[in-house]
Parts: sequence; structure tokens; C-alpha cells
Amino acid sequence: MRLVTMIRTGVVVAAMLFAVACSSSSSDDAVTDVVADGTLDDVAADVAADVAADVAADVEGDLASDVENDQAQACQTTPQGTLIGEDEEPTKFALSMFHFNIQYCAGGLKGFLPTPEVDLNETQVEDRIVTQSFEPLLDTLLEHPTWGMDLELQGLMLDIIRLRHPDVLEKMRQLVSSGQIHVDSFHYSDQLWTAHPIKSMEWSDLFNREAFDKACLPVGKTVFTQEGQYGHGMSEFLASDGRIAVLPKNLLRYFHGDNPVDLFYDWKGTPVVIGGKGVTQEVSGKTIEVTWHFMDDGEKAMTGELDPYFGTEFYFQESSKEKFIDEMEALEAQGYRIVTIADYVKQVKKYGFEPQAQPVVPDGAWQPVDTDNVYRWMGGKGIWGDSENDNQVLTSLTRSRLLLEAAETILDNLEDGSVKATGLFSVRGGWKEQVIAEVSDGTGWNPWAGEIEYALTHSAAAAKKASDFITEAMTDMGVDSLWVDVKEGTVSEANLEMAPPYSLLFQDGILSFVPDCVATDPVEAVEVVATGWTTSQDWCKLSEGVTAVTIHFDDPEQFASRDVVVRFPRATSMMSYVPALTEMSGEATTFDVSEMPLYDTGMCAIPIANGLLGVGDNQWIVKVTSSVHLAARIMKDIPIVEFRNEAQAREATQWTFLYLSGIEEGEAVEIANRLNVYPTIEIR
Repeated sequence: MRLVTMIRTGVVVAAMLFAVACSSSSSDDAVTDVVADGTLDDVAADVAADVAADVAADVEGDLASDVENDQAQACQTTPQGTLIGEDEEPTKFALSMFHFNIQYCAGGLKGFLPTPEVDLNETQVEDRIVTQSFEPLLDTLLEHPTWGMDLELQGLMLDIIRLRHPDVLEKMRQLVSSGQIHVDSFHYSDQLWTAHPIKSMEWSDLFNREAFDKACLPVGKTVFTQEGQYGHGMSEFLASDGRIAVLPKNLLRYFHGDNPVDLFYDWKGTPVVIGGKGVTQEVSGKTIEVTWHFMDDGEKAMTGELDPYFGTEFYFQESSKEKFIDEMEALEAQGYRIVTIADYVKQVKKYGFEPQAQPVVPDGAWQPVDTDNVYRWMGGKGIWGDSENDNQVLTSLTRSRLLLEAAETILDNLEDGSVKATGLFSVRGGWKEQVIAEVSDGTGWNPWAGEIEYALTHSAAAAKKASDFITEAMTDMGVDSLWVDVKEGTVSEANLEMAPPYSLLFQDGILSFVPDCVATDPVEAVEVVATGWTTSQDWCKLSEGVTAVTIHFDDPEQFASRDVVVRFPRATSMMSYVPALTEMSGEATTFDVSEMPLYDTGMCAIPIANGLLGVGDNQWIVKVTSSVHLAARIMKDIPIVEFRNEAQAREATQWTFLYLSGIEEGEAVEIANRLNVYPTIEIR
């Protein structure tokens, strides 16, 4: 979790108050439009400029020691051990999930607070996470060889440990070999993966596995992800290699109520354990008891509950270790085996447990009441709201991803030669920048200016690598225009007569969707709420049953509201969407919002990575994610769906949606995918 509670010392509290006053600072021209909110004072402007410069310098340095130049020594992968012998039959299990995030303070803390205690750069913060929180936990486990735990991290953290902390890596290998830890990992960067289609995750998974191969460690058999994100696409992604998914108890409760749970469930062949929820269940005459002793940010376990935002006040505390040891010894005294989740699942399977199918759970995060599910990352603002603009960050990420897809398609169509050779480096480097840019901290819980800069700068670097390669390739091909069909993997010289109906245009460095259609009257009542703005709607017909609407936000007054909303009606309570990472299936998943508790919110906010939302009776909304990529907020008791950005920059902008009527599911999914997942792009 990312909710910062700065209460350590009077110095830090005073510094935080100063930071609140400066938090409206925007970036310099390196990354535009973080905010457009009046005149900045000199201090805030200096902080923003320093942050932008630091992040830009980091971008240049990131790939210098990247996979292409990193010569890891050959080694054999450490075999994954187990703590439970073949002849043992334990029935009481104590489980855990220690979630570590090397991007906890994405980009570092330079400029965050005007105090030396927290004025740390990216490397300094990363090293403190490793040495002050991660390594002390490893040392504790080495001292207690009967304890097994799940440590979750991203491949980026493993690369940093291997390159800068080899002694820590050796401790990890010892604990893997003994079966005391599974090093669980799903993504290379702690991405908001539920907001992005599968292509990003395929590259993230590739980089992740390379990190584990170079560290000579096996990927752990269980998966928990950043912000406790869970979706059916994650379980389906894991099915190919037999890993176990962790579904946070709060997310299950949000959608299905506070009910007893089973030992684990099944989703299309993947075991799904309900994280953090104790259970007692009979299996073949045995009473199985499960408790959880930890499921939280691992950084806080050995540091007196302080997180990396405290800078040098974030350090290992012996008292935390002693408290932890006391708790573990108490569990052992009660007869619990402290083991990994994989060992637990293997054991109850051995006893003959047959799991039920897991209930449908829309894509979400582990504290859905606190964050309105994913809305906090996709439209909602945090305590530094003056610096936020979730829609800008998320649409920037969409555009850089689509450009990389186009570049990769062109690369695949080139004959061998110097351009293809350099293109391999550019495209791969661009995807590394992309997955780093997708880190969840760019949009929530409480992103400050430096973290927003981090996401936008890495996204811009990804887009530049893609566009530079595209320019080089087109020069080599002797053409000044191309059609790139990402789905079909084809490249051809542009011809206006062959333009598909849902194509994108990349021209003068801008990627956009410009509907080529006939103006028409509105086909649905769309409500726009934007106090202090001039708004308008342009409707046009693309094909039978397919209409585009572009919402214009123009001429903002000086104090125009930054909270802007677009609302569509819905026909029923039965909602359909395509879970993230399942876009290629061509299928949607349906749930009944009226049957969900949705505690304290009365609203279900889902990310809809491919942009498609079914609102009943073969009617669908498609957000064009290169222009608007906010969570779909589905009201439980009001028949509407809204897209809301609480921190919209005060400058002219537009959001484009498609409204589909009388369209069958398969065609609706394909239309959304053709715009947002695997488009055809005209490049001029």
C-alpha cells in the first residue's frame, strides 16, 4: 500500500507541511502538462525542474547497464526446496506474503520534502529497501530454519540485488534451496497491470524471467501482485506453468460478501488462494487449519512499521525483529507449521482436496473500499492532487505502447541488415522503458510530482525509441507513409482507399484516433459535468450500430473545476467487460452489479484494459484509451456508468468514445481491440 503517514518526527512533519504547500509544482518542458494550474512560486518551480532533470538523467542511465550490456556470470539455477517431508502430514499452516516494491518511491525522493532526512536519490532509496528491510528478514529466516515464507518482488528489484548486493542474493539462494522462501514474481516493474493489455505483460514477463535466470533463482510458485491486483487474466496467465494465484480477501469480500472461504479455489486450472483469510475445513478425515501471520508491504516488517518515504528514518529496528520472532515462536507453540503457500497447497492436494471454481471477481486491488477499487489509480486523486492527472499519464502510456507495437511489427517485416540490428535494441529498450513507466505509483495512491514525472518520462522515452526506429526504418525502405496492421503483423505502403474504419494516425509525433465518419445526431443521452468549462459533443456514424462521440472540454476559466465527468446510461445491472490479459480470447465476462455488496462505496470501478464495457441489451461503450483511459465507475443503485478525472489539467482536451448498439459480444470485443489492443496505424 502507498498511503503515507508522516508522523515520525517534528522535522518530518514540518517538512511535510512545506511539501503540501509546494505540491502543486508542475514539471518543466521535459514533460508537459502535469498540471496547468496557475503560476508556480520559485521554490516549487525549482523543485519541479530538479525532479525532471533527475528523472531524465536516470532514463539515460537505466539502459546503460541493461540486459543488452549486462554480462552476468553463468551459473546453475538453485533448485527450489521444501520444508515439508514426504512422510509428514501437518494439518495446521501459517502462511504469509511479504510484498516488496523496489519502486516504492518511484524515481527516489529528491524534491519530495525540503529536509536532508528524506532527500535521497533513486539508488539510495533502492539500497535502503534492500539493506534495511529485505536483508534483515532474510537474516531472521536463516536463523530459524523451520520457517518458510513467500517473498514477492519484481524482476527489477532482483536485478538491483544481483548487481549491487551480491551477498544478499547468496542469502536468497540459500533460503530457496532449503525451502524457506519462494521468490514470487509476476512482473518486471510494479505495474498497474490491470489497466494495460497483454502485450505489456508479455514483455514484462520476458524481462522478469531473464532477471531470475541471471540471478540463478527459480520463479516462486505463487503470485501476488502490486497493490494486490487480481483478475481472472492473471490466473489464466499462470495456468501454463502451474503457479498459484493469491486473491486478497478484501477484494473477494467487496464483490461477494464476508463469507467463509475454502482452502483454495480453481480458475481454469490455476489454484487460487484467498490471501489473508483464515480457514478451517475438513479434508478426508483431517481438520485443516490455516492462519495468516503477514500479508502486507514487506518493507515495514523490520522497520517499526515505517516505509521508505521516511528516508533515513526508514531503517532496520532490532525491536521489530524481536517482535516478529516472538510471534512466529508463538505460532509454532500452537502447532502451526510456518510454510510457503506452495508447500501448503501441495500438501492439501495430497490429502485429496478438490477445489471448487472460484467465483467471478472483476479486476481490482486489495483495499477496494479505501481506493474505490482501481479508481484511485484511474481518475481519483490523492493528497498531492494539484500535481495529478491520471488521464494524462494513462493515455500517454497507451500511446507509447501502441507505438512500440507498430515498431515491433515493422521490425518483424524488415530483412536482415543494419537497420534491423539496431531496431532490435531500440524496440527492446523501448519496451523496458514502457513496463517501468506503467508502475502504479504514477497515478496513485498519493503520487507526488516526482513520481508522475517518473511515469511520464519513461513513457516518453519508450515512445521516442519507437518513433526514432520507425523513422529510420521508413527511410531505409524509401517510403514516407505506411499502414502497420499490428494484429495481422503486416506492413504496406499507405493508401487512403484501404483505410480500415478503426485505424489510428501517427503524424508529426502525435498518435490519435480521428473518426472518419458522417455527422449524426446523438444516439444516447450523455451527461457532461465540468463546471467552468465550455463543453460540446460531436457525434458521427462509423458503421451500422457504431457511433463515435467526442467530448470537448474547452476554454477553462481561471478556477474551472478540475473534477470533470462524463456519464452514460446503462440498460441493466448485468455488466460485461474483458478482464485484463484475456483480450486475445475474444470473449467478455459478465457480472451483476446489483448483487455485489460494494461496501461503503455503492460503486464498482473497473479498469477495462481494452476499453470495452457492456451496459446491457447488446449495447457497449468503448473508451478510446489513447484519449481517455479512466476507470469505468458503475453505480450500483443508479443506472449510469461514469468516467471521471478528479484532477484534469485546465487546458483544452477531448475524450473520444464509441457507442455500440445491437452489436454481438464477439464483434464488440474485436472493435475495442482494433482501437486499443492491436490496431492498424497509418504512419505519415
